[in-house]
This record gives sequence, structure tokens and C-alpha cells, in this order.
Amino acid sequence: MAAQATHPSPRLNLDILREIALYADRATCMALIQCCRYLYHEAAKATLSKCVPLRKDERIIKFLEFLSADNGSRFRYVRDLCLDFKYGTTNDTVDSFVDSMSRMARLERLQLCVGDTLLKNYPMLADAIAKATCLRHLNISYCVGRLTFALLQSMQSHLISIRLNWRGFDGVYVDSVSPDHLSEYHPVPLLAKWASTLEELGCQAWRTGLDVPAFTQVYPKLRLLEITGGDFPLVAPYIRAFPNLKQIYYAMDDRDDWDDPCKTDLEGFRAHRKLNIRAQLAPDGPGTWQNLQQFSGMLIHLYLIGHTGRISSIKFSSCIEARHLDMLGSVLSYAQPRHLTMKGSGALLLDPERGLSVLLRQPGAARLESLVVRIDLAKRDNEVDIGSFLHDFVFSLSCCPLRRLELRILADRLDPTPCLPSLDVISAMLEGRTLPPALPVPLALAEQTLLDFDITAFVRALGEAIPPLEDAIVQINGPRGAGWREAVFANEEEEEGEEEEEEEEEEEEEEEEEEETCL
Repeated sequence: MAAQATHPSPRLNLDILREIALYADRATCMALIQCCRYLYHEAAKATLSKCVPLRKDERIIKFLEFLSADNGSRFRYVRDLCLDFKYGTTNDTVDSFVDSMSRMARLERLQLCVGDTLLKNYPMLADAIAKATCLRHLNISYCVGRLTFALLQSMQSHLISIRLNWRGFDGVYVDSVSPDHLSEYHPVPLLAKWASTLEELGCQAWRTGLDVPAFTQVYPKLRLLEITGGDFPLVAPYIRAFPNLKQIYYAMDDRDDWDDPCKTDLEGFRAHRKLNIRAQLAPDGPGTWQNLQQFSGMLIHLYLIGHTGRISSIKFSSCIEARHLDMLGSVLSYAQPRHLTMKGSGALLLDPERGLSVLLRQPGAARLESLVVRIDLAKRDNEVDIGSFLHDFVFSLSCCPLRRLELRILADRLDPTPCLPSLDVISAMLEGRTLPPALPVPLALAEQTLLDFDITAFVRALGEAIPPLEDAIVQINGPRGAGWREAVFANEEEEEGEEEEEEEEEEEEEEEEEEETCL
């Protein structure tokens, strides 16, 4: 008789396997469900705590069958659904799903991938969503329009986060709205029914216009505001409605041509910034945000907002060029951040009048505790003594209460060696020939000074010049394929202090254990 295969007992207890299920992917959870009766229940709960995407008939039917197992106990564990019903999904299937929604008593997160399209094709969904009272997070990630607007007005759930994307297959819905009625679609009055509960708001492709009334609604709990693909912001209505805002992410539409120097409307930007500043400082104005802790986005967006108060942490996502340096100085003069992250061209380091060496000595850097900066050098910078500018940079940093520094310099594009003509390269490829590489030209001044630069001595000088400095990382890439060089500074006194604190804590814990043993 053939020997029967034996399976060893699991070496992990069931509580640990349950915790694994909470962090495992869906396939692993489904395997754990088959292990035993306990995990048949607990692993199912774990997989239902994650987002479940529903698209086609077959998937929806299997999902409903899965929920109906275990005596139907699984319905109440559904937490997060993403509805992206494709064309061809039958009304019968959607009806079955809608009927089951009333049993999902703990459904907290709902995403509709194509809002108006979904509600138009399956109108029964709107009523089911509107009647739900358990939802806390709503994300309509595309195609917000008239039907979505109606859904928002009829919803009964007390939402704490909302994300809406007005962009659709035929463009942006609010672009078709009359300017006289555009203010009705401003997020402040539109979402007023959640004024007392809303904590996070995300708006994409939202147009608010330049004639915005003074709304009376106030959202005291709103902490996070994300606006992407919008128009020029009028900041006063947001300050008045969201007085306790802590984080803001703002990114305008690509049509603003920020990265095209030929199309950048600097005068228009300055005028709009002045408009926002005047609105904040006016006698009947809202003032400014008093507790704003973090801004993420492009420099131009913070410049346009014209925030007149401090911001603890700023992270710029765009590359700062020479033409942006005046904006950077203006923004920092108000914000005075403690933490600053940015990247820029060589001008950010090398401009003698508006670069970092100047900005760091001004009041805008008076509170700066951590700085993360990346400098991308290019051919236009190759006749500069980079080393001398870096030493000026150290002197400027010594004016700040800096504790942490990350500096990365990319010099691989400094090489002035001309590229081979593209037509020659294409012809050679078509003919199966290999062109000899272009003859390298002598090292430019910037390249030579970087190769001679003692990065270890530089980091040591940082520690000597900046007493509060706790740690620093300096990296230089290149030039001419020289690869990465890195030097690290760590304040030994700080490390010793931390080690002593850890030792004291360990001793206290040991003493407590001894006392407990004696007792």
C-alpha cells in the first residue's frame, strides 16, 4: 500500500497566522482560509479588510458567493470597495450586488472609478450608496459630473475624507458650467453637509473661477487639502473655511507651462500672488493659516497661493531654475520653514545674488533645521569653480540652526564633449556601422574642481562650522563617469548621549524586573 503523505503541524500558532493574514496579499489569505476552521473565519476577515476591486460579472458573482459562505457572516467585514463595472456587466449582477450592500454594515471606503458613467449605466447604485450610513471615505477618481453632484446631495453617511476628479471622457465637467454658477461647484459650499466631520479633501481638475463670494461654511476638522489640475487659486475662501489646515498639496494644470521659459507668465504670477496677499491682510480678510505644518508641490503653486504665515515643512517637487530664484526668496521670507526639501539646476547653488548661499543668510532660513537639496549641474555651469561655491555654502549654513543635511550634486552632464550628429548616428545604424566615439575635450573648470574636491574634508568642515549639526550626507556623482562619492558626518556627542540614555533605560527596566521578581 502506498504511503500516505503526511503534513507537519504548523509551527506558528494561530494568532501569529492571523496577524500574517492582515499583511499578506489576497492569494496568501485565500490559502490560509483552507488551513483550519479558525483561519477559515479569521483569514477571511483579513482579506476583506483590504480594498476589493470589482469590474466584471464573474468577479462580482464570485465575490458575493464568498461573502455568503460561513453562514453569511462575512458581509459585515467588508471595509473597502472599488467599483469599476465595465460595459457588459449585467443589470442582474449589479442588482444582486446592490441588494447585498445593505448587509455590508461596516463598509468604510468606497471608490467609484468613473462616477457619472457608472451612475448612468447602473442608476440603482446611486440609491444604495445614498442610503448607506457607514461610509467614511469616498473617492470618485474620474468623471465627476451632474449625476455625481446629485449623489453627493443625497448621501447620508458622515464622511471624513472626500476625493473628487472632475476630469472626464469629454473634458472637465465644470468647464461647461456658466461662470455665473461656477461658485456653486466650489468645494466649500458643495460639501457643506460634511462641514462638521470632514478631515481630508482632494480635488482634481476643479475650476473655482476668479469671482468667489465669501462663503460662511467652516470645516473645523479639515487637516489635509489636495488640489491638482485646478486653476489659479484664490486662497481666502480656503483659509476662511478651513482655519485649522495642517497640510496642503497643490498642483495646477499642465497648461500653465511652468517649465517652458518662453510661455511662463511671470508678471501674471506676481499679480495673482499680490491679489492673494492683499486678500489675507485686508481688514475684513481671513488672515492666514496659523497651524500649517506641511506644503508639498511646485514652487510656483506656493508662490501663487501667497501664504503669509510660517510653514514647518516644505517639499518642492519641481526643479528650481535661475528664473525661479526670486520666487523662492519671496516664499521663504514668509514661510521660514524648519524643514526644506528641493532640487534645482546649478543656479540654485551658483547664483551669486539669489542662490542658496545668499538665501540661507536671510530671515527666511532663520529656523531651518533640516535641508535636503539636489543640484543638477549642466554644461552651462562648466566654467565655474564649484569648490569655492561649496565653501561659501558651508559659511551660509553656519548662520542656520541646522541639525540635518543631505546634499547631492549630479555632475555627469557637465561634460562639454559634443554629441555626434543625430543624422550620422541614424545613418550608421541603418547601414549596420558603428561610429567611433567623439573625442573627449579637456576637463572644464567645474569638472576639474569637482574631481579635486575633498569631500571628506568638506563634511568635516560642516561639523566644525555648524555646532547644532547632528548628521549630514554629501554625495557627488561624476563628472565623466567618475561615479558616486559619499561622505557622512555623525555627531559623536549626540550618539554618545543617545547611547547613555538607552543604557539608563535598560538599567531602569532591569531594576523594575528585579523588584517584580522579589515581590
